Amino acid sequence: MSIFRRISNLFSRGNLEREIQDELRSHLDMRTEENISAGMTLEQARRDALLRFGNPAVMQEKIVAEDAALTLESFFADVRYALRQLLRNRGFAAVAILTLSLGIGATTGIFSILNAWIIQPLPLKNPQQLVIFWRAAADVPNEPAYYFSWRDYLYFRERSHSFQSLGASFERGYTLTGSGEPASLHGGIASNSLFNTLGVTAFRGRLFLDDDNTGPPVAVISYALWTQRFHQSMSVLGESLTLNEKPFKVVGILPPGFSYRVLDQPHDIDVWTLIQAGDPQYKQDSVTAVAIIGRLNQGVTIAQAKPEIALLQAENDRHYPDIPKSTAYLSSLQQDNTREVRASLLVLGGAVGLLLLIACTNTASLIVGRNIQREKEFAIRAALGSSARRLLIQLLVENLVLYGISGALGLLIAFASVRGFVAWNPFGSLPAQPITVSLPVLAVAALLTVASGLIFGAYPAFRASRLNVNQALRSSSSGASAATGKLRSRNIIVLTQIALSVILLIGASLLLTTFLRLNSQPLGFNPADTHVINLALPHKRYSSDTQLTQFADRLSERLRALPGVDSVGMSYFLRLSDAGTDPFQIESRADLTAEHLPQATPITVGPGYFQAMGIATVAGRDFADSDVQATRPVAVINEEAVQRYFAGKNPIGEHIRIGDPKDPETQKNPWLEVVGIVASTKSTRYNQIAWESRPEVYTDYQQQQIHQYFANSDYTTMFFVVRTQPGVALGDAAIQKTIWSQDPNLPVGAVKSLGEMVAGLQTQPRIRARLLTVFAGLTLLLAAIGIYGVMAQSVAQRYREIGIRMALGADRQSVLALVLKQGITLTLAGVVLGTVLGLIAVRFMKTLLYGVTSTNPATYVGVAAVVCLVALVASFLPARRAASINPVRSLRTE
Repeated sequence: MSIFRRISNLFSRGNLEREIQDELRSHLDMRTEENISAGMTLEQARRDALLRFGNPAVMQEKIVAEDAALTLESFFADVRYALRQLLRNRGFAAVAILTLSLGIGATTGIFSILNAWIIQPLPLKNPQQLVIFWRAAADVPNEPAYYFSWRDYLYFRERSHSFQSLGASFERGYTLTGSGEPASLHGGIASNSLFNTLGVTAFRGRLFLDDDNTGPPVAVISYALWTQRFHQSMSVLGESLTLNEKPFKVVGILPPGFSYRVLDQPHDIDVWTLIQAGDPQYKQDSVTAVAIIGRLNQGVTIAQAKPEIALLQAENDRHYPDIPKSTAYLSSLQQDNTREVRASLLVLGGAVGLLLLIACTNTASLIVGRNIQREKEFAIRAALGSSARRLLIQLLVENLVLYGISGALGLLIAFASVRGFVAWNPFGSLPAQPITVSLPVLAVAALLTVASGLIFGAYPAFRASRLNVNQALRSSSSGASAATGKLRSRNIIVLTQIALSVILLIGASLLLTTFLRLNSQPLGFNPADTHVINLALPHKRYSSDTQLTQFADRLSERLRALPGVDSVGMSYFLRLSDAGTDPFQIESRADLTAEHLPQATPITVGPGYFQAMGIATVAGRDFADSDVQATRPVAVINEEAVQRYFAGKNPIGEHIRIGDPKDPETQKNPWLEVVGIVASTKSTRYNQIAWESRPEVYTDYQQQQIHQYFANSDYTTMFFVVRTQPGVALGDAAIQKTIWSQDPNLPVGAVKSLGEMVAGLQTQPRIRARLLTVFAGLTLLLAAIGIYGVMAQSVAQRYREIGIRMALGADRQSVLALVLKQGITLTLAGVVLGTVLGLIAVRFMKTLLYGVTSTNPATYVGVAAVVCLVALVASFLPARRAASINPVRSLRTE
């Protein structure tokens, strides 16, 4: 009985028992017939047959047990033999196991990351039903552009039929005072239906109720804040927290593991407060931005709900003609949570898949080479009666043992890589689900290992099982007379490795070029030796523009007095990322209609801001201390605004007014005299990698009624930019002491380097470039090992042929060239194939590139040159060995 049949019998006991019963019955019948022929009666004949064979039930159990034992004994014998073979060939075993474990480990580690971020559902009730609403620009309908407003939420909540419930929320920074040092909290404000929509219940206490709408202010805190700040004390329930100078009663604690984020928000919310009736920011027609979350009705899809929301949006927008044209965009909350990192994760997933494929093909190449050296062993086994099937089974077991050991070592690499990734946290945030090598991941790793062993081990084993016994027995033990083309299959495998390596190298080169172009872009400001302090001033204590400017003046003066500080500037808005534009009028261009007014980003700053940021003044002057409320209002514009809207004319002395002339409030805005031009700075947009210059209008903080811009918030934000002398470290403690000398109740977080903030905007392209470069380097190394192995095996196979050539007069250079030619030919074929495939593959990467095209000739030429150089080095060592063959010794071996 074959081993396949024996193994299948282990899983089909019923079929096996029926077959044994039939076979025993036939033997009993035959014996009974023989006894009847010998003169016995039917009863005597039957009894004699049963006595000779014994109890049929006992015989059946014995045969089944022996069948299983033989199967397992044969399998374990093959495993023991496979282990002996690996110990006998330690070099082969080490290279193969390290190669495979690297591929399996990297794949398992990246799959763990993908599983936590993309595959695992959010830790919410039926998260597949949760949908987030966005306004999208008409030209980019599948990317979020704006939040909907509170009035939109109310309109959708009353009229939508596709959703069970809708909830609204928005981020809000909170300053916690009154219990220890002041602290900044990641806060959120929510409708009372938010938690019901998300399907979450309180861990302790309760969540928001309808009665809370008109009662005293209440708050719900996160499990993390309860643990870290209040040490899991139950006394916090019912206590009052002072948030932004306002008391809130704590009514509940959210469960551990609860995670609700919007638009790649890196942090979970520490404390939630309720949008209450009568809140001036959330009136019936309020345009305050909110994130709208909906839970779909059972059986309703996003595609079915979108037309209804688009129709409701159009109906509501007709009441407000000032709303910019946009379209409704609905997205699952799961997708919204991974929008920014998804492209990077998918690129890494594809790269690690190619790495595993290359590792497996490399190992298959090594196995083919080893099997060629064992052809005499296989021939002797066949001559002694071993069947091709038995040999095939033995080799498959050997391969599975090899892949099994590699898989076990790969799991250790996976555990280490996952821990390293979590500690590194390159994206600046971690997914809602923890990144672990979980049971599903282990199952996938096991399946991957077995499947790889069967798929990539089957071909070498099948090839070895089809050995020509007579030819193998006639050949020498050294394999000197190996037939031409015996390495052809191995050459194909290595050619595939080279092609796959070229694909990864092309992708890595393009992404690395993208990152270098982004990193080398002149930004218009100098982030070196510059630090940024972000403060939130509560409205209750800073309720007027005068109080704000006085605080800014005092703190700026104290900061300038710190040792090593060169300059200090203040801004209410730090524009490193796109924040939208406002129209502005030019007094001398009365011909411009409201629809064709120029657009610019307004930024309110104080004196010294341009110097602290390293922004050059091109013409005119900077703001001065003499620019106060009582003097004529002034403005500074950047070069981008000059080039776009002033047609090359000198705008100094021109008068501009910010705001839409159709808005009655714009008439209250003063005309600003342009007194200076500064260099254009560059910023980026959400989920995009390109730096762009945009028109900007700077106004003086002493002349602006800035408080009105923060009317819908509980606090006013200020950014202080501090430039130090080169090499001077600005300590957090010194900054904290300086700020608390002005206001001891202001929370002070970590002082951020402007360079770090700029680098944070380049996180995704940097991570993609670095990791893909690492993977590409590993694949190039594996390809080099494959080329070296093929060349070394070729030299071993042609040992006698090379000896004859040298005996007939061939010199070392010609032998060296002969071997190198084979390696270079193989490499060039792989490079050509990889280039063609690379041209197809990079079409999917166009959106990830900046400053370089997907068909950049320099990239392809450079990759081809690198691969050929590595192949030349990998081929040189076997070629030099071939050139050193002693012809006398090579002929004597025969």
